[in-house]
Amino acid sequence: RCSQADGRIRVIHKENGGLSSARNAGLELARGTYICFVDSDDLLMPGALKKLWQAGEDSGADIITYETAPLLFEQPSHRDAKTEEYYEVKGSYSGLRTGRSYFCDMMEGNDFVESACLLFIKSKWLRKEQLLFAKGRYYEDAVFALQCYLRCEKMLHIQEQLYCYRIRANSTMTSSADYKRAMDRMWVMKECLKVIYTQDMGQRVKGNIAKFACMAMWNLKLICQQMPSEDRTKLAAFPLNSLDGLLVQSLELLRTPSD
Repeated sequence: RCSQADGRIRVIHKENGGLSSARNAGLELARGTYICFVDSDDLLMPGALKKLWQAGEDSGADIITYETAPLLFEQPSHRDAKTEEYYEVKGSYSGLRTGRSYFCDMMEGNDFVESACLLFIKSKWLRKEQLLFAKGRYYEDAVFALQCYLRCEKMLHIQEQLYCYRIRANSTMTSSADYKRAMDRMWVMKECLKVIYTQDMGQRVKGNIAKFACMAMWNLKLICQQMPSEDRTKLAAFPLNSLDGLLVQSLELLRTPSD
């Protein structure tokens, strides 16, 4: 119906391959000047795209970042102050500058949000950088957003609440801890280490990437504390001469607070 009402809308039918697969399919077929991502249970505030497009045209930025409106909890009883605080940007960030500068300032202000949904990206830039989402991964936003910030030379942040997350039970964000989620958090950590040890980013940037990796580590430890015992047994099976096994042992992932 939407595509019939507005010729600019294209509907893609594909086999369900997960969030990353759907986003990559959209990126391959997108023909607009800018790219943005809206998850199926979320929404943009009225006039958001026009404001973002105008900011991009006026500034010449390759990426525009923006902020979230107050979260919509499907069930008020599930309201979580920590989740709300995570998405709240408390500092002030402005000006056309590098994504690395924004990343460092936001990390140091505890305001960095690892979400592709808060990025309005020039299509030409994204294709030049050949950035895609890792298929079959949870937390794929973390690595995609990090790469966007690290690579972008012209980024602009606008302090407007243009995106609204809907928090519901049994969503990707709120699902229970398990082995798959633990391995994918570990993947985020390893991607951070790869950047630190293979790219010349300067000490300030590398320090903040390390801080970002530590955030992934604490989330990983929380997952490991909550996962079923059979999943913990899988983690214990990694040999010490593997990177996964080394991380499991050095981060004491199999310990619980009662140990």
